[in-house]
Amino acid sequence: MSSAEEEKANQMIVAGDLAGARPILVRLCKINPKNASLHYRAACVHDGLGLEQEALPFYESAFRLGLKGDELEGAYVGLGSTYRVLGQFAKSIAVLLEGSKKFPNSQCLKIFEAMTLHESGRHNLAVAMLLHCVADKPGDPSVALYRRAIQQYATEYGNIGEECAGLKPE
Repeated sequence: MSSAEEEKANQMIVAGDLAGARPILVRLCKINPKNASLHYRAACVHDGLGLEQEALPFYESAFRLGLKGDELEGAYVGLGSTYRVLGQFAKSIAVLLEGSKKFPNSQCLKIFEAMTLHESGRHNLAVAMLLHCVADKPGDPSVALYRRAIQQYATEYGNIGEECAGLKPE
């Protein structure tokens, strides 16, 4: 069941207007408190705006309400990443590992887990995990969904200099 407001919020998200979609989704979550998908989308919008702390209750509601399928996989990635950004590395790893058990073929979960491992000081394990991702499933289509976020985080870890020009994102 999709309302006109839901459709408007979705269009705003696609257009990149997360700030405009946010109040609509928050209102829709209040009107439809048992809609896991709405809570998930509200969490994603908050994350996209850098409002990770505010995203947490929406993620928690989405899980509690029984989110399913691709959105469930995305919620594991999003919540794990949110905990990582907030410096809650143990929670991040726990969420990402739980997600990996439910979605064992998800390279995105492994990539975000590797970022958490790196930020928590476990650099060798993080690199090993990333290398396995590249070697085990090169060109995994699920990674494309998070390409922009992964590239943004890669830039935050360091700029690729001229000596590594072949590694620069397109």
